[in-house]
Amino acid sequence: MFDEDLFGPRPDSTEEIVIPLNDDDLDSSGVASLPRPIEDAPLRKHLSRRQSSFLRSRCRDSLNRLNSNSSLFSEFDDSNNDSSNSSLKRLEKDDIELGSILGSGGFSNVLSIESSRRKSLFDENNKQEENDMNNTVNETNESHIIPEINEDEAICTIIVNDDVTNKLTKRSSYRKSMSQVNRQSSYRRSVSSQSGGSVESYAVKTLRMSIDHNKIIMGAVDLTKEAKWLNVLSHKNIISLHGTGNHPGTVDYFLVIERLQSCVRNLIGKWKTEHQSLVTCGLPKEQVKNSSKRMMLKRMEICYEVCAGLNYLHGKNILFRDLKPDNIGMDNFGIVKIFDFGLAKELKPIDKYNDGPDMYKATRMAGTRRYLAPEVYNSTLYGLPADIYSFTMTLWEVLSLEVPFENMNIREHEKFCYKRKKRPVIKRDWSKSIKNMIKSGWHHNPQKRPKVDEMFGMMKAYLLKKGVEIDES
Repeated sequence: MFDEDLFGPRPDSTEEIVIPLNDDDLDSSGVASLPRPIEDAPLRKHLSRRQSSFLRSRCRDSLNRLNSNSSLFSEFDDSNNDSSNSSLKRLEKDDIELGSILGSGGFSNVLSIESSRRKSLFDENNKQEENDMNNTVNETNESHIIPEINEDEAICTIIVNDDVTNKLTKRSSYRKSMSQVNRQSSYRRSVSSQSGGSVESYAVKTLRMSIDHNKIIMGAVDLTKEAKWLNVLSHKNIISLHGTGNHPGTVDYFLVIERLQSCVRNLIGKWKTEHQSLVTCGLPKEQVKNSSKRMMLKRMEICYEVCAGLNYLHGKNILFRDLKPDNIGMDNFGIVKIFDFGLAKELKPIDKYNDGPDMYKATRMAGTRRYLAPEVYNSTLYGLPADIYSFTMTLWEVLSLEVPFENMNIREHEKFCYKRKKRPVIKRDWSKSIKNMIKSGWHHNPQKRPKVDEMFGMMKAYLLKKGVEIDES
C-alpha cells in the first residue's frame, strides 16, 4: 500500500485518471494523466536512502506480480530484472545525448536523442535484412516513393486540394510496399532497418525531472511495467522497445522506444480545423460532402489499425485499460501505434471469477474517465470487453472530432453515463453499419459488446465495401 511516511500524503483523486499501484491495492486513487506544463530547467529532487530502498522494493514487487502465474512472461523472465532478452540494448546515461522534450505526461517525459557516444549503438542491425529492405523498396515504382511532408502535417487528412490528395495517395502506396518488408522479418528488426539505425528514429522515455516525491513511486512502477510489456510484444501497431538504461526502480531508469511523429489527440484538433475550413470555403455542397466523407474514411482507416493492435493484445489475453487518442500515435511512415502500457494487465486464470465469462478480479476505476467502461467504474470484476468500450468511445471521437462528455464534471458524467446509461450523440449522416458498430461497442452490458475480432471484422468489411485496400501484413 502507499506509504505516507515515505512519500507524503496521497494525492487527491482527480476526474481524469486513476493509476493503481497494483491490482491488489483496490483503494488506490492515483493522479491525473493530463499533461503537465513542461519545465524549463527542472532539477530532480533527491530521494533519501530509505525512499530509494522502498522504491526499488515496490518496482521489484510489481515485476514479481507480472511474472506470477503468467503464461506470457514466464518464458521470457527468470529474474527480477526488467528484461532478460539479450537482444535489447542496455545503456548508461552517458551513452546518449538527449535533446528536446517531444511529449510530457503525468509521470514521464519523452525526449529526442541528439547523438550517441557509442558509435554502433543504433546501427547494429542485420545487414542482410537491410539489403532485403533496400531491394524491396527499389523494386517499387517511383510513384511509391514517399513525398516529404512537414512533420506537423496531418498524415491522413484529405482535403480538396489535388496536390495534397495525390501526395497522400503516394504515401498510401508506399506504406503498401513497405508491408512486403514487414513480412520478410520481425517487426522490431524491420523498424530498425527502415530507419537506417539513425538516432532520429528513437526517443527516450524517462521520469519527469521535477516529479514530486509522492508521485515517484507510481511513475517508476509505471515505467518498469511498461518495459516488461514492450519486451514481450511485437506487432506493427504496438510501439516497439529498443533498449533500456540504468536500473528499474531508480529515478534515472529510462526506455529507448521508437519515435512517433504525431499523436491522434493532436491530429483530432487539426482534422477539426480542416473540416471547418472545408465547410466555410464556399465550395458546392456536394463537393464538400464528398470531401468530408473521404476525410472520415481516412480516419476510419486509422481506427482500423488501432483495432488490429488491440486484436493482437486480446489474443494474448492482455487488457490495455487506457485506450484513448492520447495513447495512439503514428510513426513517420503513417503506421498507427498504441503506446503507454503502464496500466496493461494480463488476465490470468487464477484471477478469473466463476460467475461469468470475461470477468476477472482487477482494480476498480483503472483508466481515464471519459473512456472508462461502466463495469470498470463500478466494479472490481471485468475483462476484455472493457477495452471494447474504450475503443468504441475513441472511435466515436475520431469520427465525430468531438470530445466525449466534454462539458461534464465527474458527478455529471457519472449520472449521465453510468446511472442513466446515456452515450454521446451518433451523427445522423453516418452509415448504418457504423452506427450499429458503435451502439454495440459501448453497450452498458459488457456481455453484449462484440469481441475484438468481431469488431475488427466489421471494420474491415466496411472499409472493403468503400474500396479501401487492406494491408493484411
